[in-house]
Amino acid sequence: MIAGASIRVGIGLLSRLVGSSSAVATTMPGRLPKVQGNAVNAQLEELIHEAERQRDEVRAMLDGVDDGRFSERPDPNRWSPGEHIAHLLLTDRPYYGAIDEAIAEAKRRRWTSEGPFKGSAIGNWFGRSMEPPVKRRMKTPRRLEPRAALSREEVRADFVACREEFVDLVRRADGLDLDKARMTSPFLSLLKMSSYSGFHVLLSHARRHIWLARQILPEGSLDG
Repeated sequence: MIAGASIRVGIGLLSRLVGSSSAVATTMPGRLPKVQGNAVNAQLEELIHEAERQRDEVRAMLDGVDDGRFSERPDPNRWSPGEHIAHLLLTDRPYYGAIDEAIAEAKRRRWTSEGPFKGSAIGNWFGRSMEPPVKRRMKTPRRLEPRAALSREEVRADFVACREEFVDLVRRADGLDLDKARMTSPFLSLLKMSSYSGFHVLLSHARRHIWLARQILPEGSLDG
């Protein structure tokens, strides 16, 4: 999930430790191969590459299971594979809106940069805290809990579309100073970060829930 009481505690501790976020370099996941044919900043190409990889992974994963497996919970208190993916649809688009507002402000103020971008200390910490393998569960606000009755085809198509929207947003951010363009979490007003960190938070959050969904599925369906 992308909000919770533990995040408030972490923000307070991190703020006292680092003071200025600009002094801390990002420690994001390892660099990915450049995507050929995209006329965008190399760091943004990495974001696009990972978003497209997630799109393809989820599409293959959901194609490899039937409706029963898609909706089956491992126990009453844990989500089904379908609920994990549907949760991402509830969290991602509000984040897109927040990043879009930050991008619009950067354009108005002519904040331009070709990078390299470092991200913000709190945003970078937040992204790292969600990376798999998952060792600690987080409480999800009720409004971000997916509904019980889900269509596998609908969730699959919506996730693919959601990742295409992510790629479009990244492309529109090209040439802007994504460290200076700051956003506020749509779910926790205390959580403010650079837009560059915001993109990474979305991808980290998705990796977390895709990993959790895969732990539920039978071994034969994990080859997609």
